[in-house]
Amino acid sequence: MSKPLEEHQQALAQLSAHAFADDPITSWIYESLSDRTQLLAQGFQFAFMEGISNDTALAAFIDDTVVGAALWHEHTHVDKKVIPDSPFTQRLQAVEEATNARHPMFNHLYVPVVAVHREHHRQGIGGTLISAILAVSDVQKKPVYLEASSHENRSFYQRYGFRNHGNPIIIEKHGPVLYPMLYS
Repeated sequence: MSKPLEEHQQALAQLSAHAFADDPITSWIYESLSDRTQLLAQGFQFAFMEGISNDTALAAFIDDTVVGAALWHEHTHVDKKVIPDSPFTQRLQAVEEATNARHPMFNHLYVPVVAVHREHHRQGIGGTLISAILAVSDVQKKPVYLEASSHENRSFYQRYGFRNHGNPIIIEKHGPVLYPMLYS
């Protein structure tokens, strides 16, 4: 595991897009789009560009292949506005509004992405990525907040000391559920 370089940005974005393609939240946002992975990769490309330049991205490698990725940043209460001109942008805005409303009001690190290549699940890569972020939080003396998108992910984060942080976040009626979690 190491800090990724700019040359890894596309591989990190592709890995994350594939890891999140079947996620309940992204499946709900991009409900019927056949190009979900491509749209996710575009968003992750920008996120990893920012993370690499801010030194808040991690990559796990086997040989020279990216098999894991993570992003974190200090949370600010700046609302990102999405112009609701299509069903997917309306849903994206609904997720952003619901999650922004539930972030802790105190200074914390936010983890929006932990992704591991499907062929490398259950090999300790995700745990290594989370442990590295928790080490940063310990040095900075800041708690870490994230939203788990499934019971399986929630159980994973609990093994690393995350606890539930309030009630689940329900995104609109009949929408997906997120589980806010905090490590402190």
